[in-house]
Amino acid sequence: MSEPKWLELAKGQLGTKEVAGKKDNPVIMAYYADAGFPGIDHDEVPWCAAFVGSMLKRAGYKPSGSLAARSYEKYGTRLPGPKEGCIAVFPRGKNSWEGHVGIVASVGERTVKLLGGNQANQVSLASYPIDRAVAWVWPPEKPGIVKSTKVAVKSKTVWAQVMAFVMMVWGVLSNGLESAFKCVLWFIDIMPTLVSDVEGSRGSAQSMLSWLNIPWQGVGIAMTVAFFIIAILRHVDLKGTAS
Repeated sequence: MSEPKWLELAKGQLGTKEVAGKKDNPVIMAYYADAGFPGIDHDEVPWCAAFVGSMLKRAGYKPSGSLAARSYEKYGTRLPGPKEGCIAVFPRGKNSWEGHVGIVASVGERTVKLLGGNQANQVSLASYPIDRAVAWVWPPEKPGIVKSTKVAVKSKTVWAQVMAFVMMVWGVLSNGLESAFKCVLWFIDIMPTLVSDVEGSRGSAQSMLSWLNIPWQGVGIAMTVAFFIIAILRHVDLKGTAS
């Protein structure tokens, strides 16, 4: 049996590394764009989910729509255990939304070889304990369709504009007009592609704030409340459009 296309493509990326300093590796920047985040312009933004999303997109499958590794817990079809080519999600840090995602290259007795991005700042193979995984998933059977996604979110909807305003205000208060401007551009262009669940949005928001050098500590509660407001507005805005 031949290996899945996304795994084959991922193997061809082994050795891709971040560029130290202000320069960025254009190959990694392409991962962000493939995953639906072309607005990111720095390869030090967490990119394990971007790498997986890019390989899926290039193989003809729609990615999760988030830069949060844990967004892949709700992607495709859940498997009871590891399988070569499946997507594996592992916990990371102390927060429930933090994690790491990669593609299983091989399965051992107690560990899997995970082919992933942002592993020691590069695309590499690393061993992970099987019993620490929080999800093993397989992409949807039909390329281009994500089972957990029921609607196509239009850009610049009311809820995206509300979030742009919220982030603009926060940017002014925390880091000046330049950060506010970046926040507005980020959310107008990128928010429509985020998954609807609050956990995934929180993870993506933390990645964004890290990119802007805005500390997450002290912002978490306000951001979570904002995402709940977005979810409500999104539901109202898209009511009746779900398939």
